[in-house]
Amino acid sequence: MAEAMTRAKRRPLRVGIQLPEVEREVRWPEVVSMARRADDAGFDAVWFGEHLLYRFADGTSRGPWEAWSMLAAIAASTSRIRLGPLVACTAFLNPAVLAKQADTLDEISRGRFVLGLGAGWNETAFPA
Repeated sequence: MAEAMTRAKRRPLRVGIQLPEVEREVRWPEVVSMARRADDAGFDAVWFGEHLLYRFADGTSRGPWEAWSMLAAIAASTSRIRLGPLVACTAFLNPAVLAKQADTLDEISRGRFVLGLGAGWNETAFPA
């Protein structure tokens, strides 16, 4: 136990940012600009949400950009920063397709891809 605590103390804190999802409409030029600035500023990671649809209290809805395409483009447009989905919903894709996408993104990013998996929580997306 003490050895594990000592190792944990030596590991540096890593800090990442989540790129905007639905707070407002953010087009590709702004997304890549934010990712590049995070890369240049020394952040350790950028995360992009994987959701299909949000419905708001006022009755409006918005679908964010498709995460895997955005992550591939960010990977090709940055050089150092780690990246990944926050988090990949295991219910959206066949496991073999999800594994292939993760493997391809890891190749595009030159090993900087981090795969986070989740069951999904946004009930709006499932019936939609």
